[in-house]
Amino acid sequence: MPSPGEDIQSWSTTAANNGTADPLIDWHEGQARASVNNSARSMLAAHAKNRNLLNGSIVTTGAANAQQFLSGLTYTTVPTNLVVRLKIGSGLTNTSSVTLNMDGLGDVLVKTASGDTLLGNEFPADNYVDLVYNGTNWIFLYSQKFLQDQLTGGGGIIIGQQIFSTAGLFPYTPTSGMECCIIECIGGGGGGGNAAANANEFLSAGGGGSGGYSRKLLTATAIGAGPVNVTVGVGGGGGAGGGGNGAIGGDTFVGAALATALCAAKGGLGGDVGIAGIIPGGGAGGSTVGAVGDIAAGGAAGGNGFDNRSDTIVFAKSGEGGSSVFGGGAQGVGTLQAGINAASYGSGGGGANSYNAGGGRIGGNGSAGVVIITEFSGRGAPGRDGPMGPQGVPGPSGSGTGDVLRSGTPTAGQYAVWTDASHIQGVDNVVAFSTGDMKPTFKSVADSGWVFCGNSISTIGSATSGASVRANADCLALFTLLYNNGGDTFNPVFTSAGAATTRAALGTAAAGWAANARITLPQTSSRDVGGAGAGTGLTAYGLGAAVGAETVTLGVTNLAPHVHGHPSGTNYMSYPGLGLGLASGPDAGVDNVANTASTGSGTPFGIVSPRVMVNWMIKL
Repeated sequence: MPSPGEDIQSWSTTAANNGTADPLIDWHEGQARASVNNSARSMLAAHAKNRNLLNGSIVTTGAANAQQFLSGLTYTTVPTNLVVRLKIGSGLTNTSSVTLNMDGLGDVLVKTASGDTLLGNEFPADNYVDLVYNGTNWIFLYSQKFLQDQLTGGGGIIIGQQIFSTAGLFPYTPTSGMECCIIECIGGGGGGGNAAANANEFLSAGGGGSGGYSRKLLTATAIGAGPVNVTVGVGGGGGAGGGGNGAIGGDTFVGAALATALCAAKGGLGGDVGIAGIIPGGGAGGSTVGAVGDIAAGGAAGGNGFDNRSDTIVFAKSGEGGSSVFGGGAQGVGTLQAGINAASYGSGGGGANSYNAGGGRIGGNGSAGVVIITEFSGRGAPGRDGPMGPQGVPGPSGSGTGDVLRSGTPTAGQYAVWTDASHIQGVDNVVAFSTGDMKPTFKSVADSGWVFCGNSISTIGSATSGASVRANADCLALFTLLYNNGGDTFNPVFTSAGAATTRAALGTAAAGWAANARITLPQTSSRDVGGAGAGTGLTAYGLGAAVGAETVTLGVTNLAPHVHGHPSGTNYMSYPGLGLGLASGPDAGVDNVANTASTGSGTPFGIVSPRVMVNWMIKL
């Protein structure tokens, strides 16, 4: 690498090689006397430049995630193993991965010592960072501010651990500053069984099972300010007396009660007593049923005992106690020995051993459970994503049949709507239309639940009404609306035989329906649709009224006032029947009478404005 000069990085650790190692410092043999001062001063400059690289006086610029700095040496390439301490510029705290550009040589990605890119906040603004260049990347070594923030700002650092290892009830008060904790519970171990052999009999009892293990991550909010009850399960006692099973270990949990516990582990079962003719079983480990935790593991079962009443003398150890996650399950014992007590948290006691009426032997005691609460100042930043795990096994089948029952017969274009837990029904793609609502359409077939309006012979009614448009029970609502709101003039009613009748003759709408009457729909064919009522200064029209004409004949009364002229200066007396017309002068004293020629035919003319014709539907 070409050295810019006054550069410690170019110096050799072998003194003899430093004569001309630095292009700005001359220490070769036989150098000119005048060059000594210059070389000494250049060495001082080199140390000062290196000092600045290491004392934090160089401040970065650029952007938060793309920072840059000047080394003071104007390097042409970055020296491998160059160490720098930089002060991060104001407002330049990185928010994710970051690059560093020295002396304009290009952006170089900054990584951790383990080769990962930075996550954010490792370059705290107005604070110092130490880095080394490894030939490929800048390696982030240290930032006192970043580390302090991790320690005190919730970076997941352990700030305390509280252990409850004696059976009983205790209060737990979280350490100040705790933001989350991991609770570990182990249930009490079961006791070993008792053994009392008859003459010529060898008996060894079963060992007790270990307590289960549960682990739970909880926030300070979930824990509360405390104190919170901690119950450590007692170790089950060994079987005693003339013959007895080992006692069950107690449940261990954090919370007011097992049913509402924040974390809980079940106790192990006791080992079976040694009874003639029965092989004593080891106690089962603490169950996961009723346990509470992100992880809940069952305990280890105790070992089985042994029964021998044959002529052949056989000796065997008693059942060993199940070991918890801490180990310590009691070992089995030989002839005429009491069971051994468990040695570690939540482990089972060993079974006893008896021979040839040598007297009963007591089983070993299980050990008490334990609660370990590890407290953290925070939960830390999310870690990097790990590789995708394998696909899980298919879940169990649901309790339902998977069948969906249909209500009615859906048609194309309808929405499927659930009517209850197992039924769907087709619903028209309309919103908030109700009986009597009308809509224009270019369709030639009416939508489901609608009928086309028509002319004076378009009717609806009951199934036996003989109506022309629709005769069906679903017409009742529209029949009633037209009957009550319309009139005999524009919505006339007819009998089922087609004879005209009146509302007065039929009575109520219900009576007309019961009589299978037909009613006329609004007459929209070849008509505009207007607003009923009385507009200000306008003619009043009743609901359903069909009014107006397509043509009109112009009459004299429709003409504007006007006069007909004749030639000036001449008076006429006309007798059309005689074919005689007498001219007279101004002094004739006769009225001036004249007829103009007749014209026009009196043909009606159209008054229909330009329009587009559509069909009108009305909601049943």
